[in-house]
Amino acid sequence: MSRPAKFTKRDKRIAKLYTEDLLIYREIGDKFGISRERVRQIVKSKCPNLSPHEIQRKRTVKRNQYILSQVHKTNRELATELGVSQVIIAHARFGTKYNSKHQETKEDRFWSYVKKTYSCWIWTGGFSGTDNNQPHFQKSGEDYRANRFAWELLKGKIPPKTCLLHTCENYACVNPNHMKAVSFREMILLMRDSSKCSHGGLPRKFTDEQVTEARQRVTNGERISSIARELGVLYPTLYGAVKGTTYKHVKFPLDNYAEKE
Repeated sequence: MSRPAKFTKRDKRIAKLYTEDLLIYREIGDKFGISRERVRQIVKSKCPNLSPHEIQRKRTVKRNQYILSQVHKTNRELATELGVSQVIIAHARFGTKYNSKHQETKEDRFWSYVKKTYSCWIWTGGFSGTDNNQPHFQKSGEDYRANRFAWELLKGKIPPKTCLLHTCENYACVNPNHMKAVSFREMILLMRDSSKCSHGGLPRKFTDEQVTEARQRVTNGERISSIARELGVLYPTLYGAVKGTTYKHVKFPLDNYAEKE
């Protein structure tokens, strides 16, 4: 007659970490300084009727609960942290049907670049446009404007000849609640009333004070290219403001200025 196996306090602790805390063999082995195979033997002898599938199901539920609690992290950040694909993160967050043959959809790709804050939804992907201020992404060779995609995904189709105006004045925001669908004429009229627009009614890059300061710095010998890098704008944009081609309403234009490159 075989004697019943005796379990030490360590063995009971190991079994509890596996069945209740849902740690994997490697994590338990690292914690106690033993091999994964030894952990497996202890768990199997301590819990002979334990179903590995039930443990995996509990792990999945626990992981999904953690994913849903991390509202300020992007799919990419969570995927790197947990060591899983972004498709699994999207499945936990948005209920996308997942299996081994699942392919990333354009919705999955969009959400993987969105970082939600208490107000704005910050776009962490690429930008396009003349001033590099239009959030966009690609999927299967097709280009999508991220702000328009977000609107159509959450609010419905955008009517023809309609523009989306950011009410939060943050062009990196893709939160549809921070956008207003207007006609092109309405957009120009609204932008003329904005404090961030030039006298011509179009969005401007600089304040009048910045233009005056830039012109003064150039007069003192600084290069336009270095000032442009500091302000995060292209050289031609600042050159026009300094020379007086744009911002003509600001005094002190350098009409005869020609920078040596």
